[in-house]
Amino acid sequence: MTLFYLFLGIAGLWLASEIAISGALDIAERFRVSRAFIGLTVLAIGTDVPELFVVVTAAVNRLRGVETSGLIIGQTIGSSFGQAGLMLGITGLFAALTITRRKLARDGAMLVIGAVLLFMLGYDGALTRIDGLLLLIVYLVYFATLFREEKIREKIRLRPKTDLLRATLSLVGGLTLLGFSADMTVTHALTLSQQWGVAQSVVGALIIGLGTSLPEFATSVAAVRLGQGEMAVGNLIGSTIFDIIFTLGAAAAVSGLVMSASLLYMDVVMLIILTLLVVAVLWSRLLLSRREAAFLIIAYIIFVGAKLGETVT
Repeated sequence: MTLFYLFLGIAGLWLASEIAISGALDIAERFRVSRAFIGLTVLAIGTDVPELFVVVTAAVNRLRGVETSGLIIGQTIGSSFGQAGLMLGITGLFAALTITRRKLARDGAMLVIGAVLLFMLGYDGALTRIDGLLLLIVYLVYFATLFREEKIREKIRLRPKTDLLRATLSLVGGLTLLGFSADMTVTHALTLSQQWGVAQSVVGALIIGLGTSLPEFATSVAAVRLGQGEMAVGNLIGSTIFDIIFTLGAAAAVSGLVMSASLLYMDVVMLIILTLLVVAVLWSRLLLSRREAAFLIIAYIIFVGAKLGETVT
C-alpha cells in the first residue's frame, strides 16, 4: 500500500500543477501580462512545480528532525537525468530536435555550470543555507538574462470573459493540492525506503524523480507534434537547469543538506558527465540525431543501473 500511496501522491502533483498553471495563466492574461513573462514564468517554471514542492516539503521535514537529504538530492538528480537523458533521448528518436547556437551556448553553459557548481558546493559534505542562497542567486541572474534576451513587447489583449474569481480559486486550490500531494509523496517515499532497506536517494531518483518530471515530457511531446522541436529541447534543458540550481537551492536554503560521498562522487559526477554529453551532441550540428538520442537514453540506463547497484551493495 505504501507504493500505491506514493504513486497516488505523484499523480496528485501532476493534477495539482495543471490546475494551478491554468489558474495562473488566466490571471496573467486577465491583467495583460506580456507573453515573454508568461512564457518564462508560468509555463517554463510551472512544469517544475511538483519537484519544487516535493523538495521544499522534504526540507521542512528535515527541520522537524527527519533526515531527508538523500531523498531531496536523489530526487533532483533523478529528475535531471530523466529530463536531459531519457526524455530528451526519447523525444529525439521521433523527431529532429534543433537549437540555435546562441541558445545552446547560453543554456548549455548554465546546464554544465549548475552541475559543476553542485559538486563544488557539496565537496565539503554539505549544502549549507549559504550554498542554497548562492544557487538561488545564480538562477535569478540567469533568469534575468533570459528574460532580457527573450523579451517580447507585445501585450496580450484583455480578455473580458476571463473569470477572475474562478481563476484565483483554481490557483489557490491547485497550490493547496500540491502541498497535500507533496507531503503524501515525501511521507510514503521515506516509509518505502525503510521498508525496502534502500537509500533514500534510490527512491528519490528512480521513482519520484522520474515521476515528477513526466509533465516536462508531455510538454515536449506536444511541442514536437506542433513542429516546434527547438521548443522541446529548450523546455527539457531549461527544466533541468531549474531543478539543479533553483529547486536544490531552495531546499538547501530552507534546512541545509548533507551531501554523502556516494551522492557526490557517483550521482553528481554522472550528472556532470550527462550535461557535457548533452552539450557535446548538440554542438556540432545544432541537431539531435537518432543515434545521439540513443546515447542519451543509454546514459540514463547506466544511471539507473548504478542506482540499482546501490540496493545490492
